[in-house]
Amino acid sequence: MFVRSFQKLSSNAQYITVRGYKKTLEQLAKEKPNLLNNTAVLVRVDFNVPLSKKDASVITDDTRIREALPTINFLTNAGAKVILASHCGRPDGKVNEKMR
Repeated sequence: MFVRSFQKLSSNAQYITVRGYKKTLEQLAKEKPNLLNNTAVLVRVDFNVPLSKKDASVITDDTRIREALPTINFLTNAGAKVILASHCGRPDGKVNEKMR
């Protein structure tokens, strides 16, 4: 099966487009119970979290990470091998050498 895109439309509904049809992860798992078992799933997450000005390794608000957990847990519980893709923006638009 080819999954073309993933879009989080609200905090409670994650939809993916499969061959032109939007379905929730739960709908796909019910239709084909072993669909995600041993399947690598790439999830684009927004982990661009605010960092401390004093220490760039300290996260000051982990809300975005906590919001991604239900999707990550659902996929791992379904047997998927989850690959997370994210980026960390440049603080104040400048390169931070400590983060390279």
